[in-house]
Amino acid sequence: MYPPISTQRRITGERDKHPRNVYVGLRFHVLSLPRHLAVVNSSPEPRRLTASPLPYRMPKITPLASVPALRPEDVAAASVLWLEPGELLWIDGRLTAGSVTLRPYYFVNEATSVAAIKGAWIPLGADALSGSGTKFDFAVRAGTANGRYTTRRTSAWWILVEEGGVGQAYDFIHLSSDTSVGS
Repeated sequence: MYPPISTQRRITGERDKHPRNVYVGLRFHVLSLPRHLAVVNSSPEPRRLTASPLPYRMPKITPLASVPALRPEDVAAASVLWLEPGELLWIDGRLTAGSVTLRPYYFVNEATSVAAIKGAWIPLGADALSGSGTKFDFAVRAGTANGRYTTRRTSAWWILVEEGGVGQAYDFIHLSSDTSVGS
């Protein structure tokens, strides 16, 4: 395991020879941790949240009522997202009324396909008999929900398709891919 806090130093303006030491505030504690785990307790005052928005927000998407018979470039821009490769696909959002299940689909491009769009929209995590989408219901958890799907896709075009919607009104829906950091 890592040793406990090793030193407490005052900043003197000199550059410390240790590359993991970070100067913030008047005092700091140096932990002997790898760079990605390093922790610095630097402020005698508690930090305050500012009114500025968080630096990252998942991409917004508008769900579709049905699977389109269109190539991704022909789908409305607000309803299709190009996502980089990832092991996980994340959906989150909020309804302001009603209920709906959202199912993610990705586009498979196939030049030899007999379909006019030369490919197909494939439902993630579903086959002809089963599969689950992400269920949103305004009467439960104030209309919020999130879903996580395992995927080993390369970069792909993604859409969300509504299933069993009843009077749904969207506040926002986000879709993003991510790499797993553990189980």
